[in-house]
Amino acid sequence: MLLRKVVCRVWTPASQWVPQCRKATTIVTHARIGVLGAPFEKGQKHAGVAQGPSALRKTGFLSALTERGLDVLDYGDVREDLSTSTSSTTSSSGGGGGGGGQYSTGPEGEKDFYRVLEYNKKLAVAVADVLRDDRLCVTLGGDHTIAIGTIAGHAASLAPHQKVSVLWVDAHADINTGASSHTSHMHGMAAGFHMAELQHSNLPCGFPQSSLNVAQIAYIGLRDVDVAEAMAVMGGLTVREGCVALEAARATGHLRALDLVEVNPSLADTRGVATTTLAARTLLYAALSGH
Repeated sequence: MLLRKVVCRVWTPASQWVPQCRKATTIVTHARIGVLGAPFEKGQKHAGVAQGPSALRKTGFLSALTERGLDVLDYGDVREDLSTSTSSTTSSSGGGGGGGGQYSTGPEGEKDFYRVLEYNKKLAVAVADVLRDDRLCVTLGGDHTIAIGTIAGHAASLAPHQKVSVLWVDAHADINTGASSHTSHMHGMAAGFHMAELQHSNLPCGFPQSSLNVAQIAYIGLRDVDVAEAMAVMGGLTVREGCVALEAARATGHLRALDLVEVNPSLADTRGVATTTLAARTLLYAALSGH
């Protein structure tokens, strides 16, 4: 089973880059936590990752956080709305209007282009609502196309003088476009949709708006920029190293959102599922309350 990505997001005034973790002298815990499930897996080809939110909840981390004195509210899962779909096999003839519906191929050959973006529009609203409730938003994936929605929702919740800064913990940069991708799977484009320098066109309803520039994203563990979809890459972080990174993000006092994605129970036996979900729970504790 794979646990491949954690994405932290912090807010900061426009003139300041916050994550100066080595200067922190205290650990700050946000006492109010909101949890969303994002059981979405159509950004890549492997079934099973939609089971991630359920598998993670079964670890008992929500009740454990409550026992540690945190105010935790589970907002449930953001489900895909399939009511407006026309066909899972239609293709658009080009342009962002999406004559083939949300399931159709994108203007540069992106697979399930409209389906991915429609889901993430819905997810963005849910994330913004959690943050406006003054809760740190934890989103449980799902594949990592959900970052299209979570970053958009975070940006939408901020005041004009604030910006999102992103710590992207992954082997891959995920800044492909449809034109540059070898696979056309949108999980390799999740960060790219937010980059002002890439300027995506033909986006339905103008979503998402670019909310990042290259100075607002930092990569941890980046080691293979261009690989085939959903591939594990040797040399990743240990659980302890992941905990250190997440504790450092929390130590800034500005951690406002966290995505934990690509937990796929179908890729392992019972023992493997237990091992991976335990690792995921440990990472969540490090980010939210100390482990």
